[in-house]
Amino acid sequence: MQKKYQILSSFFHNSFPEDIRKKVELWLLNPHSLLEKEKALRMIWDEIELEPDNSTKESFIKTQNKINSQTNNSSTRKIPYFLWIAKIAVIMLLILLPAGGVYVYFQHQEEPQQVEWVECFAPDGKIFNITLPDSSIAILNAGSVLIYPKEFNKKTRNIYLNGQAEFKVKKNKAQPFIVNINYLDVEAIGTEFDINSYSSGETTYATLNSGKIKVTFKNLGDRDSLTSKNFVFLNPGEQLAYNRESGKINIKTVNLNYSSAWKSGHLVFQHASMSEIATSLERRFGVTVYCDFSKYDTEFITVKFIHGESLEESLHILELIVTNFKYRIEGKKIFIY
Repeated sequence: MQKKYQILSSFFHNSFPEDIRKKVELWLLNPHSLLEKEKALRMIWDEIELEPDNSTKESFIKTQNKINSQTNNSSTRKIPYFLWIAKIAVIMLLILLPAGGVYVYFQHQEEPQQVEWVECFAPDGKIFNITLPDSSIAILNAGSVLIYPKEFNKKTRNIYLNGQAEFKVKKNKAQPFIVNINYLDVEAIGTEFDINSYSSGETTYATLNSGKIKVTFKNLGDRDSLTSKNFVFLNPGEQLAYNRESGKINIKTVNLNYSSAWKSGHLVFQHASMSEIATSLERRFGVTVYCDFSKYDTEFITVKFIHGESLEESLHILELIVTNFKYRIEGKKIFIY
């Protein structure tokens, strides 16, 4: 536990370079060794010399009630892990932000504006339809988080996504609709598009169904020669793939029936790696897959799993089409060998 304490203490005091901080963030969100991580976080919390005021106490009570409500009202399989993420978020906010509430600052404003945020989480095996404050529609895929203000400001419609969602945006040229992701922003005025950007993956995908979107890269630098600017426009039927590790950008024309099949509960893969397929099955069925994926480095799979097919049926299909594919199911654990 002492080693975990040292890692987290260095993390919160900004002692790590950016690449190490990203690895620590992923490790922190991993549900392994939750108790030891929680004890280490508690030790760090106890070391902070802050005097809470009434607003701090009120914010803590609201957050605590919200987490308890999620526990009492939800029957999803991943609630323990979701609560762990919620605990981390609460502790990090209280550690890194001053007492008195959380504020969002907008450029060119002299005074901070307090914003009430709505958080939507789609657990494994679930797809949610969400109506946003401007009547735009978001379809949220399993394992995804969408955060948006209860009311949009007059200039922009900013929302935040980790995971996959399709958006049907209500047209309003005076108020651009912007989806914020870690490494890029996707801006639309009135259109229909899909974003796939799970933090556990290396690649972010933006697919345009209709209309027009502008994709702005936040930290592109000189890492890609596709564009001399920090943004590109997509036309209907085009999909942008941005590798967050290498900075490489690829734009191609795709079959929209395939790229949006997840909304109907189907899983469609074209020239996909075994790792990609395993991750999707984890989200679909709420299981954990154990596999030495290097064994399948030369395998690129094209397959479609129909809505309603069971986990065992999906694995049996893979057994039929993938060379030397074997599997074993033990409760919520899947072993591929």
